Amino acid sequence: MGKVVLKYSVQLVVIIVGISVAIWLNKLNDTFKEKKREVLVLESFIVDLESDIENYEFYQIPVNNNYLKEVNELIYILKTENYEHDSLQYFLTEFIDFSNWTLRANTYESLKSGGDLDIISNLEIRQGVTTLYEFISEQSKFVVNMNFAHRQRIENYLIEHTGYYSNNKTLELKNLQDPRFINLLVIWSDLMTERLRDYQQVLETSRSLKKQILEELDSM
Repeated sequence: MGKVVLKYSVQLVVIIVGISVAIWLNKLNDTFKEKKREVLVLESFIVDLESDIENYEFYQIPVNNNYLKEVNELIYILKTENYEHDSLQYFLTEFIDFSNWTLRANTYESLKSGGDLDIISNLEIRQGVTTLYEFISEQSKFVVNMNFAHRQRIENYLIEHTGYYSNNKTLELKNLQDPRFINLLVIWSDLMTERLRDYQQVLETSRSLKKQILEELDSM
């Protein structure tokens, strides 16, 4: 009788151990799959960030800096009443331009829509991507929208008071020295300066986040 009990006890232990090992191996496999997926997600973030960094560093910031210089040059020309300045016509056609870029948030939006942001195990990185794509990005969009709205005010003034954009293209230069117009230009310059500060913040944050992610990938 004792041998039978011992036999079945051993079999029961073997079964329990077997089940436990199977569960452990299954969890280990799931953990491996999750970690592999996390690596792919982080690598995808690197692709997005590198695209944004390149665009802001080598295009958006330099181009908008140039536009800002043109606005300030136009303000100087008008304030000094140097209406015969050879570049006046050029500045009047160029000053109102600006370049905009929306962050490449493909990876972030995919994770967010699927409720999978917690796939990023490093809390600092998870908070970093949320800060970049939710707060800093939205702040930048708000400033850009202000730029669009103010550009419309400038265009409306030019159409109404200078004949700008009309068929004959004859500029009534006397109206350009109107303090209202110069004030519009000063505000435009301030808005462009603010946008450049936002772009610089996005660039620096993106660089920092990229460095963090690369270090995390190296440790995996």
